[in-house]
Amino acid sequence: MAAVDLTLKPGGGFVLVDLGMPFTGTWVRSGDTINLRVEMFMNVAIGKQPMSVQEASNFVVEYKEKTMSFRGDNEMQSITLKKRASTKS
Repeated sequence: MAAVDLTLKPGGGFVLVDLGMPFTGTWVRSGDTINLRVEMFMNVAIGKQPMSVQEASNFVVEYKEKTMSFRGDNEMQSITLKKRASTKS
């Protein structure tokens, strides 16, 4: 089972942790799709990463039939996301 934690922040920022590796950047919604544009990976600017990381650094979140899924923008297989229980008191 893949371990993905995605937090969409007000104002268009996001934090994504995939298998313990943090990605940060901006998000834009279009209909039922949210496009995630990575700006930092492992606290290093995406432009300073190896080309293989740069090419796999943008993600798509889709909401269909009450299910939210996540995938790399050039991948066909997606991971179903589940809403995390609130930790606020």
